[in-house]
Order: sequence, then structure tokens, then C-alpha cells
Amino acid sequence: MFSYFATLITTLVSFNIFYYLTRDLTISLLAQLIFTSLALFHFRKDFRFRIKWDLLAAAAGFIIFAVWIFLEGRYPVIGNYEISAFSSFNIMLKLMIGVAIIPVVEEFFTRF
Repeated sequence: MFSYFATLITTLVSFNIFYYLTRDLTISLLAQLIFTSLALFHFRKDFRFRIKWDLLAAAAGFIIFAVWIFLEGRYPVIGNYEISAFSSFNIMLKLMIGVAIIPVVEEFFTRF
């Protein structure tokens, strides 16, 4: 239980700390990816992932990813938003974060 909680807290806190320190979204996302990956690696013996293919889940994940990427800039935001959502680096970074973080959060909330 501690490993799930520690990984979730690492994921949530790392982005906010680095965004507060640098005010750069790309660096904050990279820090979140790195620290979450390190937490997953550190607690790798505690996680028991079963790989199961489900076409409906894959389609829902693809649709959510497409909405997440292509709605950037089409809805109102509060404050100044200075990053381009359509740069290939940011799209790949969001994809890697989604692959690293979403399974952990899903396991945390569905298992307990």
C-alpha cells in the first residue's frame, strides 16, 4: 500500500514543485516523468501488473488522448498560456507521461 501511495504522491508533487520553481511547463512535465519513473523503478517489486488486451479500453484511451491534444487552445484558460500544444516534443512528452502515470493511478484507485 505504501508503494502505491508514495508513487502517487511523487507524481502529484513533482510537477507542482518544478513548475513553481521554473515556470516552464516542459521542464515540469519532464521532471514529473523522471520522478514517477524513478518511483516506479524503486517500488517495482510491489507492483503486480497483468497485461490484458481490451479493444474498448484501447479505443477509449486513444479518444481521450486525441481530445487531450487537439482541444488545447480551443477552450478558455485563466492567465497567460505560452506553450504550443502542437509541437512534436510536447505531444510525445504528454504521451510518455500518460503511459507512465495513468496505469499507476488506475491501479491505485481500483485496487483499494
